Amino acid sequence: MSGVRHLYVHLPFCAHRCGYCDFVTLVGGDRDLHARYVDALLAELELERGLLADELETVFLGGGTPTFTAPAELARLLAALPPAAEVTVEANPETVTPELGRLLARNGVNRVSIGAQSFHMPLLDVLERRAGPEDVRRAFHHLRDAGLDNLSLDLLYGIPGQSPSDLERDLEEALALGPEHLSCYELEAKPGTRFAHTHGDEL
Repeated sequence: MSGVRHLYVHLPFCAHRCGYCDFVTLVGGDRDLHARYVDALLAELELERGLLADELETVFLGGGTPTFTAPAELARLLAALPPAAEVTVEANPETVTPELGRLLARNGVNRVSIGAQSFHMPLLDVLERRAGPEDVRRAFHHLRDAGLDNLSLDLLYGIPGQSPSDLERDLEEALALGPEHLSCYELEAKPGTRFAHTHGDEL
């Protein structure tokens, strides 16, 4: 296989593991571990670079919470990645600061996907999310101020206790911010997660 035009890079670090999450994640802010993980990613990139096309269409950094990665390590990784027409980084709202926005913008990121999930606090509590609606709005504006003009918001639907009017309000709140893209995901109770034990039958 050669000429691959799309690259996904996984950054597993998180401040907290939500009950519905079944991704490979690691809770904690051990900066030495972040550095060693980025070292390993860059070594793997060198091993596999021959598989990539000369020009990539997309690079996507997912997680985990990529923006929870130590800023110096995130910048080092971004600087070493091959250029692409679109470079996306996933972000949890509570991790986004003006400094982070500038770091992303100056290191080639031109799209950020913000994990809003809901704008309704009781539903966020069910999801064990730590960021509230104001955190989402603040993150959105920090990224806009940094010059990022391609922002996406993620929403979840099918949350236990969510009514049709709750979902309609979430959509209205998200669209009011004016994102370039909106992703809506149906919540699933993945086997082995805390959520499956608590809400599996309902979902």
